Amino acid sequence: MSNETYLALQHSEARVASIAATIYAAYIGSRDIDDSNEDEYLRKAVAAAVKLVVHVDKIVMSDEEWSKPGAKPGQVL
Repeated sequence: MSNETYLALQHSEARVASIAATIYAAYIGSRDIDDSNEDEYLRKAVAAAVKLVVHVDKIVMSDEEWSKPGAKPGQVL
């Protein structure tokens, strides 16, 4: 029996995971991570990625949001 794990992430989840991986790689590059705090930095990277995505979602209008009646440039939805 295999110990492989299969994941099926939605597109938005995959994008957040990609951003988190970039942040986590920066932590690794800064040599802040060791065996004792690896999970802590992984959680921090995911939390930072989610915070960044939520902030972008508040500021940037997607194509679908532009098509909503009454949408205006620069409007925060």
